[in-house]
Amino acid sequence: MDNITLISIIVSFSTTIFTSILVFNAIKLKKGIALRQKEKKTQATLSYQRERIESEVYAATEKLLGSNLRFEETNHLFYNEPSPDIKLSEHVIDESFFHNLGINIQDMEVEKNCITCLMPFHKSFDRLYDTIKKTCSSVDFQCTRSDDEFKTGNILKYTLELILKSQIIIAVMDGRNPNVFYEIGIAHSIGKTVILLANYSKMEDIPFNLKSNRFIFYKNYNELNSELSNALKSVTNDRRE
Repeated sequence: MDNITLISIIVSFSTTIFTSILVFNAIKLKKGIALRQKEKKTQATLSYQRERIESEVYAATEKLLGSNLRFEETNHLFYNEPSPDIKLSEHVIDESFFHNLGINIQDMEVEKNCITCLMPFHKSFDRLYDTIKKTCSSVDFQCTRSDDEFKTGNILKYTLELILKSQIIIAVMDGRNPNVFYEIGIAHSIGKTVILLANYSKMEDIPFNLKSNRFIFYKNYNELNSELSNALKSVTNDRRE
């Protein structure tokens, strides 16, 4: 075999390998493009579905709050604020909010083993509240909700008094209730220990800025009972040490 023939074979072989690599890369690139297009299409579909669902939620919410009466029922705590005036704040911490409601913080005392549960009052949450209350009782805590007792007058004042005298606050995130979120904000601002509860299926309903706080996620009432009981026992043990 002469040199020319050998060189021809080597060149031919190299060309074949190079061509194969190009074809392989082209196929790989084509598949990658197709995959990205599929992912974009899937994302677009999910985005559309989410937008559609959110639109339905907003429409339902707008319908729910479509009258002054319904809006007031849903946001009743805001209507109970003592003064409609807008004033500039001159203090880092200002207790006038409580004073204007007739609450003297200096006269308030924390009650031992007292828990206040913040949650929607809708009947669909009754079984959940019953589970929470029984779980608290099983570890020697007394759990109260602001509608347990019929109270006339300012419901916001009564709710704040419950929060102030409680050692622990349990808050149910399910339902995205504005009153519950408002109460959670108050509880956090005055330094209360807050345990947040959320059903697994409702996780998308939880605002992102709350996902870093203490949470108990549960799938069913038995799991809630177990997780909440452990959390309360942990709090009790920390307090005794």
